[in-house]
Amino acid sequence: MRAEPVMARANGPLAQAVLARDQAGINRLPVVDLAGRPAGILTRGDVLRVLARRIRRPGRGVSSARLWQLSGPHSGGVANECRTARIR
Repeated sequence: MRAEPVMARANGPLAQAVLARDQAGINRLPVVDLAGRPAGILTRGDVLRVLARRIRRPGRGVSSARLWQLSGPHSGGVANECRTARIR
């Protein structure tokens, strides 16, 4: 029997995708759309670009509480967060 493949939903929280990637011990995580079709690949570099973009926002300090907001209700999902980071 095979285990379920590890993947992220394009509309899912980025933090959830990061934790799934870390737990599986993989560097690249497939991203699928609502129909389960491939939508892109989430890489470590994509995540770092999102974090850097968040840190650079005016009025934002660098704190673990602010960084964790990547999974908040306004995160917009993996594809939205990584739009400028190669998710197509």
